Amino acid sequence: MNKRKREDEVSHIDSQRKVEDDGCVCNIPPCHLNPILFKDYLAYESHITTNHTFICQQCHRRFPSNSILTLHIDENHNPFLKIKQERGDKVFRCIESECSKVCRTPKTRRLHMIEKHNYPKEFRFDVINRGL
Repeated sequence: MNKRKREDEVSHIDSQRKVEDDGCVCNIPPCHLNPILFKDYLAYESHITTNHTFICQQCHRRFPSNSILTLHIDENHNPFLKIKQERGDKVFRCIESECSKVCRTPKTRRLHMIEKHNYPKEFRFDVINRGL
């Protein structure tokens, strides 16, 4: 259930960034197997934000935000929540951080998100389990 803070991520990234005369090379896993050369720092930073931020340290899946990553960790890697779920307790929190709704099943959370928060029916609610 490790979750790295953004500041830790930046220092980790800076320690693994190799600056070339003509750009930056990403050596962060899994890019280290086939390093990518970026012509400028903005392209490199965009790559880092897209590919190396909000990563689950247990299953190495990538998520669109810290709140989705936190839900993923709780629902997929937290043994205490698994026990609560097996007992029939409500464990599936609303995706919206300001909402305190907790549901018994992902299906009821999905319906809540569509009805109360106007999420489109086509929204990929499985992003919590599968990542991007």
